[in-house]
Amino acid sequence: MVNPSTVHYDISPRHFRELVHQLAPQSILTVGHQRSVELSGATGLLEGPSDFLCTNFSEYKPNPTLDEVRQGLELVNAVKPDLIIAVGGGSAIDVAKMLTVCGSPAAFNMNDVLACGKAPHRESKPRLIAIPTTAGTGSEATHFATIYHAGKKYSISSPQMIPDHVILNAQLTASMPPYVAGCTGLDALAHGIESYWSVSSTEESSRNSTEAITRLLRYLPIVAQTDSLDARREVLLGAHYAGRAINLTKTTAPHAVSYALTSRLGLAHGHAVFLTLPWFLEFNNDVTSASLADKRGIAHVKERMQNIFQMLGCDSAATARDSAIAFAESVGVRLVPLPVHVDAEPMISELAGAFDLTRAGNNPRVCTVEEVSGMLSSLLRPSLLIESADSDRGQGIIP
Repeated sequence: MVNPSTVHYDISPRHFRELVHQLAPQSILTVGHQRSVELSGATGLLEGPSDFLCTNFSEYKPNPTLDEVRQGLELVNAVKPDLIIAVGGGSAIDVAKMLTVCGSPAAFNMNDVLACGKAPHRESKPRLIAIPTTAGTGSEATHFATIYHAGKKYSISSPQMIPDHVILNAQLTASMPPYVAGCTGLDALAHGIESYWSVSSTEESSRNSTEAITRLLRYLPIVAQTDSLDARREVLLGAHYAGRAINLTKTTAPHAVSYALTSRLGLAHGHAVFLTLPWFLEFNNDVTSASLADKRGIAHVKERMQNIFQMLGCDSAATARDSAIAFAESVGVRLVPLPVHVDAEPMISELAGAFDLTRAGNNPRVCTVEEVSGMLSSLLRPSLLIESADSDRGQGIIP
């Protein structure tokens, strides 16, 4: 699976206009919310395409749905773009990927695509430029897109989803609120860690994930505490390397648990992923022959885990777990207690039941629904019990 053909770093509006002119499009479709574009400072980059017929699509929300994608496809069918420019976070880029490869609504067979998880191959398609304004998802580097339908998450893949050009401009990430920056950065760090321990890891993915982990551990706290543009540049690059890594391996168990935490509890994706990642540092390290999922053996898994611990500056699974929790807090994300208002037992059962077994299949240690239920009980019960106690006094939960 190839990575983006061309990555442009800190490109100026003038050079971006030159790039668009070189591509010589007849019709351009931009994907992105106007406010996000303005806040990120990307407006200057997009002023150049005004020389061409340019249409915008912004009728989608975070965690875009199939219906929203189909609405975008109707616009694609109407304006027939030969260049699509995505500006925003993972949602904007994922929508743009779907619009790039799925063609007109008539070519987009919902049942077939959702059933097989693959978008149809197109003999010709619009070229795609991805301009991330958050440093986290790495969607600009992957060949898959995430959409939701009937409350369920689907990952749709196609080699044609890889953008033709990627613009990495750290200045565009400067408007992220602190909590958003922390959560997106933790998502990127989780990408790097999960790719590194994945059963599908390769030498290439490991190089990318190592680059991601080391950069993010060093520079994400600086971004949380200062306005350093250099630190933002390193975090953005780290997130991109993490995207390259999961492009080869996909994610594992922490992500498999996270989707339900986001959809049911409304947690930001990065917060939801990192809530369980420290627990999995210990869980995966305790792999046995009976629970082994990686064909390369227990020694290989143990070595990978030890390498991760060392990157975290630790010498054991327990200290790595504590270090990961402390790191999240250092970037402005307090993992627990959570601002949830639910009945403990039914919610834990529901969350565990939504565990994505396909995604969990990439984990080096087999993880059962029962184990996930026990983990969630230990992690969430303090939050849930706070609500129960407060409810007896007629008060809501205060996180």
